[in-house]
Amino acid sequence: MKYSLIKKVRPHGHKVNIILTLAAGIILSFCINGCVHAWAENKADYLTSALTYFPSGFSQRKQIIDCLKNEAVNSEKELISDPEDIKEIISHSSESAKKGAFGFITEAAYAQNAVYAGTFLDSDSCSEQYRFLTEVNGFTEHRSDQCLLPGDSLLNIYSGDIIFWLNESKTPVTAGLVCECHHSYAEVAICEENNILLAKFSRNIMESLGDFTVVHPEYAFNEQLIYLYCVNTLQYTRTGACGVVANVHFESSSVAAKEEYETEIGYGICQWSFDRRDKLEQYCVSKGLDVSLLESQLEFMGYELENDFKFTGDFLRSAPETDSGAYDSGYWFCFEYEQPFDFETVSEERAKLSLDLWKKMF
Repeated sequence: MKYSLIKKVRPHGHKVNIILTLAAGIILSFCINGCVHAWAENKADYLTSALTYFPSGFSQRKQIIDCLKNEAVNSEKELISDPEDIKEIISHSSESAKKGAFGFITEAAYAQNAVYAGTFLDSDSCSEQYRFLTEVNGFTEHRSDQCLLPGDSLLNIYSGDIIFWLNESKTPVTAGLVCECHHSYAEVAICEENNILLAKFSRNIMESLGDFTVVHPEYAFNEQLIYLYCVNTLQYTRTGACGVVANVHFESSSVAAKEEYETEIGYGICQWSFDRRDKLEQYCVSKGLDVSLLESQLEFMGYELENDFKFTGDFLRSAPETDSGAYDSGYWFCFEYEQPFDFETVSEERAKLSLDLWKKMF
């Protein structure tokens, strides 16, 4: 696995809780072309559904799970299920209490921007990670007696959760990430001697391993990562960041690997086209970046806004944190940077979306 190339920013030691809910049906204060109005309204409806239908951070959680599964030395069809084998792996990690017991999860989180977003700490230590998740971020947790029901059922364990096994002094010494959870067992990614393994943890196995706690992280959406990059790395104001997020929603639904429908001319979160798509690809090659990744495209976007579109970049960095600042940020990012067809009308649409997002967030 490779660490993310995105700039790491610690979100001031507190949980970043950014609510990015977009309004369905933007109310227009003046008449515009009916077709464009219907298109924008349908787009806002789609975006609202996309953000509210899935559980929080659905995409990022799935990417981290897939990352661990792909790195596992055994497949889902060959889950380790022998109680003694699992106990030996967990006990071995517990006895050594090695500093890097959380490392395999941190690396997967890094690759999917979950460290950058502030969900996880940049640390391989189970105890440090546990403290960060529960005390700094305030994520909820359930102790072992709240997860083991009479019979063979498991409760309060979900995909994406982190299971911490505790020693006699109640200190977390090893961990696993829940990939899937069923009524009577959980599929958990664990690590032994730098090998990631997929194991089947039934209720009886969980009980036999001693005291544990399950932490429920809240993962981020791409929209949240884009917002954080704009505020923390590019140093845009909050209204400037709203303008970027609103435009990226319209362009690509914030999907980094998205190609323009039918024509396949535009690509990425900003749907770079023609010579600008060439520049995106050339930039990523020169920097050794994967062009399909969100962080690569954000870095290129920042580069363009510092050089080829400096007016817009400077404006977003100094945009007043007012309603007019949010409106103007959405407008100028579209008008000068995105440059879509019918850019005056479309810029007004996106300015209104940026303003609506600002009002809902702050």
